[in-house]
Amino acid sequence: MENKQEYFCSNCNSKVEEKDKVCINCGADLIDENGWHRFKNKIISCINKFSKYHRISYYLFLGPLLMLITNICLAILAMAYYELLRDTVESLSLNYIFDYFAFILTWIPFILPVFVFTYLYLEVRLKLKIIITISIIFILLFSLGFFKYFGLNTFGIIPLSIILLEIPFIKYSKKDYSVLIIMIILFLGWFQFFSLGYLQSEIVRKDYKKITDTLNVINAEVDFISAPDDSEKYDEIVPFILFREKDTLQLALKYVKTWDKSIPSQKWKLANWSIDSVFAQYLYTPKKF
Repeated sequence: MENKQEYFCSNCNSKVEEKDKVCINCGADLIDENGWHRFKNKIISCINKFSKYHRISYYLFLGPLLMLITNICLAILAMAYYELLRDTVESLSLNYIFDYFAFILTWIPFILPVFVFTYLYLEVRLKLKIIITISIIFILLFSLGFFKYFGLNTFGIIPLSIILLEIPFIKYSKKDYSVLIIMIILFLGWFQFFSLGYLQSEIVRKDYKKITDTLNVINAEVDFISAPDDSEKYDEIVPFILFREKDTLQLALKYVKTWDKSIPSQKWKLANWSIDSVFAQYLYTPKKF
């Protein structure tokens, strides 16, 4: 049994016949092109088909797929850069240009899914879709920096992204609040119970300064000489080697995750600390100038 191939206009997604040269719905040219143009039009046509499905299918399938494909392509591009262009760029002292370029590239996996969502589900002009995409990306970028600064994990960027997509969808399309309500509940749940991220360096610096203020430390390194015997009791241990004039010490700051009634409910707390002497061969010898 022969399968009949269906064709869709890449401009308005309406169904057309193989023999058609012009879309009867929007008037766009339907030219059978070869190579890249034909491949691009097929990709656009496949993406357009998603406008017929509920947007949950986009969140669960098409959005993550776009991010995966984009990350693979960028990884290949990064490897090509390091293999072929790295030495040339360094010789011309243009590293700073490629640093900015690399920063932009890391956000393409986020920019593309956001724009495709606005393209499929928002019934507005293209210019407004671009503005909405840029606005959402800037909010996400600010939020990601906010999460890291306050020691929150970045998992919350997922429900936040969907919330930001749902707001313009509700405003410009169907008034369906179901997904928005669910994601707000998940975001608040993350913020209350699962938002604690890595131990912040600022917390460690304050505790280190308080403990070593009177020890006359010449130099210090973050490193282990020997692990504390009770290390399994703590969520995080930060070790320091303290070089002094006559001896060398190892300081271990021992942290645990605590719970309270505030928001967020998890916090890092210095539960204990210890200072031990170490072997003579680790003594610090100041450099003579």
